[in-house]
Amino acid sequence: MKKIIPLFLLALTLSACSLLPQNNKVVDPTPEIEPTRPQGQAVKNFSSQEVSLDFYFENNKYLYYGKVTLPNPCYQVQVDALIAESFPEQVTLNIVTQDSGQICVQIISEKVIAGVLQVSKDATFRVKLNGQEVPATK
Repeated sequence: MKKIIPLFLLALTLSACSLLPQNNKVVDPTPEIEPTRPQGQAVKNFSSQEVSLDFYFENNKYLYYGKVTLPNPCYQVQVDALIAESFPEQVTLNIVTQDSGQICVQIISEKVIAGVLQVSKDATFRVKLNGQEVPATK
C-alpha cells in the first residue's frame, strides 16, 4: 500500500500539469464574407461571356450584384462608377481586371462584385469591362 500511494501522487501531479493553461495563442479567424444577391427581381441586366451584372432598385437606391470570369484567381477586379450630373443620371460602371503579377495556378475563376449607387429610379446605365461595352439584356 505504501508503494501505491507515491505512484498515485506522482500520477496525480503529472495529470495536473497537463491541466495548467498553455501559452498557446488563440486567434479567432476572420471569415471572408462574400456579398449576397439582393432579394427581388432585377430591373436591369448586363451580360457577356466574361461578366454578368444585375441591378435592383430598393429604398431609393440601386444595388448591383454580379460575377466576373477571370483567367486565374490571382486577377484583381476594380469597379468604378461614373455618374453624370444630369436628370436622369447617366451611370457608367467601369469594371477593370488586372493580373496581380503573382505566380498562380491557371484555372478559370469567378469574382463577385456588388455595390450601391445613390441615383434616381430613372437613371440610365452603361457597363464596361476593360473598356469594352457590355450589352444590356433587359
